[in-house]
Amino acid sequence: MTERLVIRLGSHAEQAISWLTWSDSEQEIIASGTLSNAAELVSLSERASQGVVQILVPGTDVGLFSVELPTTNRRQALKTIPFMLEDELAADIDLLHFVHLPADKKHT
Repeated sequence: MTERLVIRLGSHAEQAISWLTWSDSEQEIIASGTLSNAAELVSLSERASQGVVQILVPGTDVGLFSVELPTTNRRQALKTIPFMLEDELAADIDLLHFVHLPADKKHT
């Protein structure tokens, strides 16, 4: 049986967090609940180890930015992305999570 744990985070660690476990084989929710805050996420660790985990975050807390990276030493260039965006962000880059997407093949 393949299970999928879906966790919906709030914008702040103190907000309630909804979760559910979906069974692919049964095509239904087999468990669900609400946590008081982010500190209680550890209580889902056993469920998380049983299959796929999907995290949903509010769209207002996600930013999509585009930067131009040098074509040489791409691996090192990827590490500089947070610093390239630092002036555009209203938060300490050490408190943010950055994910890079593969380059658009048309522009490489």
